Amino acid sequence: MTDTPRSDVKAWQPQDLNASPVPVLGLLAGVTFALIWSGSFIATKIALPLAQPLWLSAGRLTAAALLLLPFVGVRAFAQFRAASAGQRVRLLAAAGLSQSYYLGAVFYALHALPAALVAVVGSSLPLISIPIAAVLLGERASIREALATAGAVISLGIVILGRDNGVQIDSVVISPPIALMLSGVVALAVGNTLLKPLIGQDGPLPVLAFQLIIGSVVSVVAAALLEGWPQWNWSGAILLAFLYLVVVGSIAGTWLWVVVLRRFSAIGASGFFLLTPVFGVALGFVILGERLTLVQLAGTALLCLMIATRAMPGRRQDSPNRAAKHNDPT
Repeated sequence: MTDTPRSDVKAWQPQDLNASPVPVLGLLAGVTFALIWSGSFIATKIALPLAQPLWLSAGRLTAAALLLLPFVGVRAFAQFRAASAGQRVRLLAAAGLSQSYYLGAVFYALHALPAALVAVVGSSLPLISIPIAAVLLGERASIREALATAGAVISLGIVILGRDNGVQIDSVVISPPIALMLSGVVALAVGNTLLKPLIGQDGPLPVLAFQLIIGSVVSVVAAALLEGWPQWNWSGAILLAFLYLVVVGSIAGTWLWVVVLRRFSAIGASGFFLLTPVFGVALGFVILGERLTLVQLAGTALLCLMIATRAMPGRRQDSPNRAAKHNDPT
């Protein structure tokens, strides 16, 4: 049960998980988010010489938060004050996990690994989200969805390992950066499931602003403790990449992700992460002139088949009582 609101500001209310089964706008938002997120991996690689990884992540979140603060900052903090104690804990935990920790892990992984490999590891989110959403939200994935998700993750590995200059498994796959990236994916999955019931009828902007503001504060503190004083190295290309990460990646991308979480189950929303390496391969071919091998094309075709299989309707819905029980955000 939720506490009585602490002001006359409308508090966050749990959303209805039994929304339209195929929301067209949600699908468009999810595909666009995947395109933006795949571009963020490339932009991050370009921007990494700007500063230490944690400071770069903190700078990205701080700049995005400062841009949003004049427009929705007051509204976001007013809703936070009106929220119950349980909702506040969820909001703070979601911001720390899905913004600060996940992005910090991604930036450190990109500092040591190819962007394509990091994207593949990040795309394991749908598989990791299945048990977490089951525990925290009572969502259930069918056997078909689980098998299709596992097949999609395997297909992603085929796509990346099929490159001409394929990744050396023994040198990078079993390594601390991969372990850190996987821990970041787990943090993102938990953060998403904590955040989902709190996206109410007022729309995603207050939630987005609060996530970026809290995420930036946590990231700055972590960067100062772990990396010391920042050293910024600006250039034209790095500045453009950083602006993309702030405006397109953090603000537009996170806004679209909140929209997706509002319209889909946590398990269903996570499936859009499977598209990010597909767009990454396509962007590498179009922008960077990377040649596609037959193995990559076969892996991409198999991945598309797995995504289509996963997206087919027919997943058993939870009972209203069970959904209501797990959807209580307190």
